[in-house]
Amino acid sequence: MRHLILILFLITAVSGFSQFDKSISLRTTGNFNVALGGLGVDDAGVGFGLDASFLSKHRLQAIVETSLDHFFGDKSLYIDRITGKDAKTNIYSIKAGPQFFITRNLALSATYGPTWYKVRDFDYTRNYGFKYSITGFFGERKRFIAKVFMVNIPAQDRKIQYLGFAAGFTL
Repeated sequence: MRHLILILFLITAVSGFSQFDKSISLRTTGNFNVALGGLGVDDAGVGFGLDASFLSKHRLQAIVETSLDHFFGDKSLYIDRITGKDAKTNIYSIKAGPQFFITRNLALSATYGPTWYKVRDFDYTRNYGFKYSITGFFGERKRFIAKVFMVNIPAQDRKIQYLGFAAGFTL
């Protein structure tokens, strides 16, 4: 719950700041994920992402990404005997890095930052991870976006990797 409050605070701060500076772009996406490794039998998931691009009128930009991903498809169910909660597979992250436009409508980005995850568990583990993205901007004012990305979390206990496809729009 603390992480959700922090993410909502960051969204409010970025959107409030973006009203004053026109070189900030805010984008929201919904995504579908496919696990490559480290998530056990949780093989697919859905998520939500929010990106803020700074210096958005330039070819090289700074980007801050937040994401919430939930994986499903678990064939085995773990339930806490005391609370009755079942173990989930969730991943929350805040990442930052460069975004470079190779054409007017196509950008590459590589971001790095903290990730909180639980993989068939009841408590979150924090680690740091990478996200590599190819983003396409479509429409008259480039308001619609499509993104293909790969997330890599090189944790000591398990190496988490998944691919995703996201679609959304610029706010």
